Amino acid sequence: MNIETLKPLLGISSMCILAIFMYLTERFKKQKKVEYKNDERWQVIRLKANQMILRYFYILGIVICISLATVLVLNLKTEISLTTVVQVLFYGYLFQNPIEYYSLKYFDQEI
Repeated sequence: MNIETLKPLLGISSMCILAIFMYLTERFKKQKKVEYKNDERWQVIRLKANQMILRYFYILGIVICISLATVLVLNLKTEISLTTVVQVLFYGYLFQNPIEYYSLKYFDQEI
């Protein structure tokens, strides 16, 4: 098995994992909203989880800026397909769901 045959398999498996986290996050939020009756405690937990997501996107933006600056300053001649760029951005965007899920669970236990 070479790397070209593993790429679609890895893509599909990572998409399935991220889709599972989307489902788990929504289920957890609905369950806790009913359990806490959308009180102030639940709203604080959601706000803290959203702050974690914003930090993730902030760090992701910094990484993209550093990567772009490195390519421009060092005058690197790399050719990356548009499909690869879109896939990386797609996975980067969907990775917010595991972060939100684990931060909701953490702050639910913490607060």
